[in-house]
Formats: sequence, C-alpha cells, structure tokens
Amino acid sequence: MSRLAAGLVETVTGAVPGEQLGTTLVHEHLFVGDPQLARDLPHPEWRSPRPWTRPSTS
Repeated sequence: MSRLAAGLVETVTGAVPGEQLGTTLVHEHLFVGDPQLARDLPHPEWRSPRPWTRPSTS
C-alpha cells in the first residue's frame, strides 16, 4: 500500500487535496454474511449461497 502525501485523500479518480473535497459524510461499507439470512432472504444478485467466498485459483 502506498503512502499519500500529507493533506491528500485517495479517491476512485486518484489522490485529491483535502480542501478540494468540500463537505463529506463519514460512512462505512459493511457486508454481513449469515447462512440463515442467505437461506431465508436471498438477495437476487447473489448466485452462490456464500457470495463472500473467493473462487479457487487452482
């Protein structure tokens, strides 16, 4: 992981000086995996019963 210079914020379009961001909202992206939830309330985008597992590379 690279280190940013002081005052820079990493965005999807690259590093941006913090003062150019304006007002931002603090938030988290969480993913909760629960076998019972997947069984009882499956999400239409989930094709696998355990979508959080990575496929084997072998």
